[in-house]
Amino acid sequence: MLILFAALFWSFSNLIMKRLQNVNLLHFIVWVSLVPPLPLFTLSYFIETDSPLTLLLNTTTQSWLSIAYVGYISTLIAFAIWGWLLKNHKAAAVTPFALLIPIVGIIGSALLLNEQLMRMEAIGGGFILCGLTVSVTGARISKIFSKPRADVLP
Repeated sequence: MLILFAALFWSFSNLIMKRLQNVNLLHFIVWVSLVPPLPLFTLSYFIETDSPLTLLLNTTTQSWLSIAYVGYISTLIAFAIWGWLLKNHKAAAVTPFALLIPIVGIIGSALLLNEQLMRMEAIGGGFILCGLTVSVTGARISKIFSKPRADVLP
């Protein structure tokens, strides 16, 4: 249910960003990102642990770097770039590239965290890249093959 709501609200945010005019999207994302930490921190405080201070003191450097990556790079920078792309290009041309999100995550975890890339993940990534290629180039390729050729008699 949460995944469905996440997809729904992501589509809402894409619609909002697409319609914003004369707004610096990085500044917009920074201001919008100030709201969610408050209820999430409160929920985390009451649900996840008996002693939040112990949790904060025992957090590893790798965990803090992961939080910084998610907070700054994937949320602020990537979402601002995504918004800029949506604002300046057709949504149908931009949105297929969201398929690259899991591939970037898998490659990033393999490179940065030394996680082993499993065969099934590589096969799945290949299918995603094939689907993205068809999605992006399919219309152009079909136009090439559907043009009437002068050297072929009807």
